[in-house]
Amino acid sequence: MIVLGSASFELSPFEQVMDTGTGRKTMLLGAICCAAGVACNAVTYSGTASTEELTYVLAWGAIIFGAIQIVRGAANRGPSNQQ
Repeated sequence: MIVLGSASFELSPFEQVMDTGTGRKTMLLGAICCAAGVACNAVTYSGTASTEELTYVLAWGAIIFGAIQIVRGAANRGPSNQQ
């Protein structure tokens, strides 16, 4: 329950779910996916640097998905959950 002056409000089920750390978990998942995509790019590109072959993996999907998850997680944390 939230009390503002003389008025009090109950949290909706959505707000209760968002208050359980879901945003932090979403941000962690996004950071892991983004880091894995960057690592995949770096490893495959560095493996082709010493050869004449220029075939390597670009994991843009993982990087973009991770970035989106980080933003969604930050939005779900809300101002009341920031430390």
